[in-house]
Amino acid sequence: MVGSSVGAILAAMASEQRPVRSLVFRAPAAYTPEMMQLSMAGTMTNEGRQFHEIKKLEDTPAGQAIKMFRGNLFVVASEKDVIIPPAITSGYLDIAKNSNKRELLTIERATHTLTTPVAPLRTHGINFSRSSSGWLFRGKRSRFIREALLS
Repeated sequence: MVGSSVGAILAAMASEQRPVRSLVFRAPAAYTPEMMQLSMAGTMTNEGRQFHEIKKLEDTPAGQAIKMFRGNLFVVASEKDVIIPPAITSGYLDIAKNSNKRELLTIERATHTLTTPVAPLRTHGINFSRSSSGWLFRGKRSRFIREALLS
């Protein structure tokens, strides 16, 4: 299951309800229980500040889910992300002690939206797609699926 930003929260929480073999998070956000009560507009108004105020990722609903997750976790960070602090991105790996395998990849010069002034979304998006599909299908016999995703 793949989740980007707020989608990572949903993927983490879904892993508590359904069997999930692998999770891929890109620029994963985390909401405290209080933040989850806000409207999306309210969240977006304060997003530059509120993610930096989270002190204990393991106290968030997504953090609690990842703490119990036993599958594989691949977290992809954006080097120039000013919305999601590195403490949250790497924090998911730190608390995933029960996971089977975990790994972090940082896409250089990428922002939260995978863009930079010199590299458009396409460049960083391709890097994300290739790295995450390669990670998910590493060692699998379904070579044609892997090749289709990487082309």
